[in-house]
Amino acid sequence: MTVFYVATLARYVLVEAANADEARQRGAIALHDLYGDVRAKLGREVPIELRTIRLATSDEIDMWQWHNRMIAAEWQTLAASLRPGDRIRLMAMHADPDPIPVGETGTVVSCHRHITGGNEWFQIDVAWDNGRKLMLVCPPDEFEFIERANSRHS
Repeated sequence: MTVFYVATLARYVLVEAANADEARQRGAIALHDLYGDVRAKLGREVPIELRTIRLATSDEIDMWQWHNRMIAAEWQTLAASLRPGDRIRLMAMHADPDPIPVGETGTVVSCHRHITGGNEWFQIDVAWDNGRKLMLVCPPDEFEFIERANSRHS
């Protein structure tokens, strides 16, 4: 597989693909996920126009890998501090066939730390305000705190 740089005017992703056509497809999916915050703010779909599809440079690949390591470390720290009753808002749910909508809020039911093959990840069980109960896997799923359980007023 080869690493391709796939970009709109404002954002880009790197994807592994066998050729430019496959990179276009994978990049479109990854950019759709990346634009979840914009859809949540606007409350509607936004057009995503791919402007660039080319081979990624070694510097771009190195930067992307560093960036992903830093984000994973931040999410692990955030997830490790969760407690039952904390309120969160979903920022991104990756690779779920029936995802919770970006921007949905919920209450943390439990959080379990796992180590698989030397990689640390968290299973966060959430009771979503829309009535669903679906866990987050962190990383790659992303959320933000709304309110700590012990800071609520009775």
